[in-house]
Amino acid sequence: MAVARRDYWRRRDQDSDSDDDSEDEDEEETYLERITENSKRIYDFGRGWSTWGWGKTKNGIYEICAHTFFVALPFAIIIMQQTVEEQKWDHTLKIATSDIEKKTMQSMGSKMAGTLGNVPLPPISKS
Repeated sequence: MAVARRDYWRRRDQDSDSDDDSEDEDEEETYLERITENSKRIYDFGRGWSTWGWGKTKNGIYEICAHTFFVALPFAIIIMQQTVEEQKWDHTLKIATSDIEKKTMQSMGSKMAGTLGNVPLPPISKS
């Protein structure tokens, strides 16, 4: 960390140690210089802590995500397999139900001899 040549606090300590009241080569530090140097120190301090914090946070997030993924992966695979099996069973059930309905309608149509009073029955599609 670079310290300014005309640092107020260090100069104040040096002035209090010396009994000499004359300020030979030191010129007065302006408020702008003081604010600039203090801002630099605060920025460096904050940057150091934020770098440390980001390193710890990054590692923590990685650990949580990795463990969650590998613990949850088997459950996700099982749930997907069950979903696929359920969809296959639903499809088979729909096919069987439609076949039974077709056969029932065909058998009922042949028993009624094609008419219902004066209204003829609609034709049965073979799709």
